[in-house]
Amino acid sequence: MEAQKINLKQVLGITAEYSNDQELVSLHKPFEVKATFFPGAESNIHFHPYQDEYYKVHEGQIELYLDGKWKTIKAGEEAFIPRRAVHGFRNKSRYPAYLTNTHSPGLNFGASLVAMELLVKEGKINGMKGFKNLAYLSQHALKYTETTESVKPPKLVLMVMAKLGALLGYKI
Repeated sequence: MEAQKINLKQVLGITAEYSNDQELVSLHKPFEVKATFFPGAESNIHFHPYQDEYYKVHEGQIELYLDGKWKTIKAGEEAFIPRRAVHGFRNKSRYPAYLTNTHSPGLNFGASLVAMELLVKEGKINGMKGFKNLAYLSQHALKYTETTESVKPPKLVLMVMAKLGALLGYKI
């Protein structure tokens, strides 16, 4: 089984690998990646409306925002995030963390990661800051609300940024 690699280091501070036998879009099967969360990796605060999420840390540690507070998850530990639970991740340590991350069912989560990587490859995004990056990332987030809904920043902010970006010619 050959693995496909997704490089989102510039944007989220992560890289991920998934096996070729997985579907990027699946209504029934989970989507699982072996991920590296580099120092400084961070997501927005969000939830998955129709998916449960699972983390298993193999090496290093990450911080997981869940139940309104940050909790450190270390090597050998696991975390289950039920659908609709508000959460986020970050790696504030000086070392990479290696983990398995699963979304169940996969829905279009795999496709959303591949689409974000394409935005990087096309030079449309190169980070999480700056108007152009935020416009494209907002458009991307709104396209994939089936799998991920942003809480911070709120959806209204994403809608405004996406619209302003589109008016200036930024379109995914």
